[in-house]
Amino acid sequence: ILDNKKTSNSSTISDESGDKNYDLLSLFLKHDPNLTREALRDIALNFIIAGRDTTRMLLSWCLYELSMDKNKDVKQKLYDEINRFRDNNKEEATYSDFVSGFRYLEGALCESLRLWPSVPVIGRHCAKDISLPAKDENGNNYIIRKGDHCLTSPYVTGRCDKIWGSDVLQFKPERWKEKGINSFDQYSFSAFNINPRLCLGKQFAMTEAKVWMYHFLTNFDFEACKDKKVTIRTGAILNMDTGLYIKLTQKGLQS
Repeated sequence: ILDNKKTSNSSTISDESGDKNYDLLSLFLKHDPNLTREALRDIALNFIIAGRDTTRMLLSWCLYELSMDKNKDVKQKLYDEINRFRDNNKEEATYSDFVSGFRYLEGALCESLRLWPSVPVIGRHCAKDISLPAKDENGNNYIIRKGDHCLTSPYVTGRCDKIWGSDVLQFKPERWKEKGINSFDQYSFSAFNINPRLCLGKQFAMTEAKVWMYHFLTNFDFEACKDKKVTIRTGAILNMDTGLYIKLTQKGLQS
């Protein structure tokens, strides 16, 4: 595959001009034709690995929220959305259906990322002095100095009532009804980082999660195991310390 990419241009992703199309590896080669096989391999592995644990935890925290008694109405609305689609379509859902449809499901996944971001803290090394638009008690702008290490926290900003309002801790997929995952600017919703370091797999991750949730909700009912408390294990990924225990009932069968 890598050898083919070095000698051909496949057509799936548009470049910045919109005039030409490329697949992902070909787009990297267009940017830098001197990339080695090892570099292309590392790029491909980075996409695969980076999207594994983050999507796993997105799905886990979404199921956690939906298994809570206070969110029973949300879970029912998700079942209703999927049932409406299946009642109105003889064919199985397509890629296009998942990308542009199931907006309430997309909102539920976005709410999960807002409250439980897969990457709770983002670290950066400052490459140059940066003057911030905020002043100290002497009227001078705060400055981040070259060489400083900075941390931002999507976990904190996702729970900030100055950004999200007084209902910040409520699980409300309706927040995202306007434009789905793009309803809020990247500074308010930074679970996928911020340009120019915005996650390249943002749309893919959301589509992948919607596909999984669609099939899961189509085939199963579920509820939380009340005796199993969920706690956070800190780290680069917002993991659950002992996992998530739920009781599954396959639709049409007894549990």
